[in-house]
Amino acid sequence: MLTKYNNAILTGDMVSLLELKTQIYPPNKKIYRYRFFDSHWYSNIIKGKVYMSSPAKFNDPFDGNMYGYANSLYLGLLNSKGTLPSYDFQVMNADGEIRDFTDVLKSHQDKFKDCFCIACFSEKLDLMTMWAHYASNHTGYVIEYDLTKLTSAQSKNLYKMAYFSREQLENAVFSTHRLPIFNLIHKDAEWDYEKEWRMIKIRDGTDYEDLSNCISAVYLGMCFPKQHYQDELAIIQDRFKNTGAELREMHLSNTGSFLISREFHL
Repeated sequence: MLTKYNNAILTGDMVSLLELKTQIYPPNKKIYRYRFFDSHWYSNIIKGKVYMSSPAKFNDPFDGNMYGYANSLYLGLLNSKGTLPSYDFQVMNADGEIRDFTDVLKSHQDKFKDCFCIACFSEKLDLMTMWAHYASNHTGYVIEYDLTKLTSAQSKNLYKMAYFSREQLENAVFSTHRLPIFNLIHKDAEWDYEKEWRMIKIRDGTDYEDLSNCISAVYLGMCFPKQHYQDELAIIQDRFKNTGAELREMHLSNTGSFLISREFHL
């Protein structure tokens, strides 16, 4: 099933993608958002707001780049102008200015990325690299969301990331009619460890999604300084008494080789 889903992304088959994406939900129907414990904790946990940002601001500068579109544009110019030796050539833009091809492409990419806002999740809770990179070296927290409680619109906007080799991406020649969103739901295979899911919306002036009804648990990192945040943790516990969500904390397993979660205790 996952192979079919990845092929749908690579070929731009939106009909198949929409049919398949809910069939590849994680077995426990949960996704996770790794966070620093900062001033946004109340909004993130108590109000359930999930902030979304432009892919142009992501830590991977290749994220959302127009893989394949460069090849398509290049081949179009090749057909219209004859033999071109490489990507290192100049073109005339719409204003009549002569610019490098790569500069023109980057300009299109930046404008494209800023049309969307994205929230990133993982399908795994116990990824040590994610706790280190996105939850402040295990001093942050993770919010768990129940996919069965998404609204139909939220479910429609949620996609599992596909990971392709560099050869697959470099050799792809996508149709110019391929929907732009496909470029936002695949990355280089080196990022596979993140096991990422994305909620993607066209930018409309709202920079968050309300997932308050979907929060099923919050997990504190194994190095979370709970002695410094007793008031905040009491607020979270009080909130969860009304919602049925759990507050848990991460620990090393008895062998010290992987992470497990336990019920939270002050």
